[in-house]
Amino acid sequence: MVCNLSYIRQEELQDIWGQGFVKINQISHVDNLGAYLVKYMSKNCDERLNGRKYYFRTCNLDKPKEIIDKQKVDKLLNQLPANKRVYKNKYHNEYTGNLTYEQYNLER
Repeated sequence: MVCNLSYIRQEELQDIWGQGFVKINQISHVDNLGAYLVKYMSKNCDERLNGRKYYFRTCNLDKPKEIIDKQKVDKLLNQLPANKRVYKNKYHNEYTGNLTYEQYNLER
């Protein structure tokens, strides 16, 4: 679970959760949260999870909104401060051609 809650002791959170073990990590230092979580979840360091799902997605989670209109994308990108960009990569996709991915952290 990723959340923005006040700190709760691990033992107390584990009792509240009631579904097994709990591990707490502070991630306020992380700019690319998606990449951090994927790397963290892909580690096979806990034998209790062998052969089991590592994560679930809640049904109430809002799906990302995709902007396809190039003019709207350009307008939005022009409003983002360049010094807040934390990641940029270009790659080729056989279905959509050349793509540029940029991630911004407006909190920093």
